[in-house]
Amino acid sequence: MRNLRKILMICLLVVVTISFCACSSVRTMTVTNADGTIDELVYISLDTQALIDAGYDNLDIESMQTDITTTAMREASNIVDNFKQSIDDLLAFNFTMDFKTRTDLLNIRDGLEVVTSSWQDNTYVIGLRFSDINVYRYYYNITEEAEVQPTNEEHFLYTKVIYSGLNMYVNYSDLYLRLNQEFSAKHPEFIENENELLYTYVTESRREHSDADFVTRLDGNYYHTWIVNGDNLGEEITLYYNIANRGNCILLCIGISILVCGVLLIIGLIVDKHKKKKQIIIEE
Repeated sequence: MRNLRKILMICLLVVVTISFCACSSVRTMTVTNADGTIDELVYISLDTQALIDAGYDNLDIESMQTDITTTAMREASNIVDNFKQSIDDLLAFNFTMDFKTRTDLLNIRDGLEVVTSSWQDNTYVIGLRFSDINVYRYYYNITEEAEVQPTNEEHFLYTKVIYSGLNMYVNYSDLYLRLNQEFSAKHPEFIENENELLYTYVTESRREHSDADFVTRLDGNYYHTWIVNGDNLGEEITLYYNIANRGNCILLCIGISILVCGVLLIIGLIVDKHKKKKQIIIEE
């Protein structure tokens, strides 16, 4: 899947950037994509050189990769299947539900799927994709409407529109918790828990800015990535963009034009006066 390959490249870039030493680990990343979908990704990295130094051979490492892939797919598929089954049960045993609510639930039921990648650079990525924010909110039982009202900062030439709110983390993702527990129990010698979480907002617009720790451009999209401390999931993030105040910009352009014309006129008058004065001296 092309979008997931792009996200994997961003994951690898961020990991390389923030890592001071190589280590095999399980990390998680939540991505709000430009099309409105939300990916909760878990990526597992193996430090193959460290494993070889510890006495593992290539066959052992291939076996680990196979085990990781099989286990991750099984756990992710179970999450999706259980989610769909819970909605099926709700629809089957609720006879008083109105048509709109039933339709909304059916859309939500079909709005969760597994996304995965092949192994690349000793890293494997698997995740859950929510088709929109409503599916995400239903899955995590978020009942309070978190409406973010923009604030405006007025400047002479532009207005800065600022959106501040919480990142997408309501908790560690279910898939991350399952896989971290699974692999920590199976392979304690090379898997370690990471306390840092990554949240990425993807936009096609270069006009959108943020207080992200990293901003990366890839294939026309801009990836704004925050490093979130796992002990402080309620960390606030800020997005903003600027809108030109056309009236003031036009006035400024007119003013500059008048000023330039005035300066040129004065220079012209001075030059003309200087020429006339020089001609008078020559005639005398």
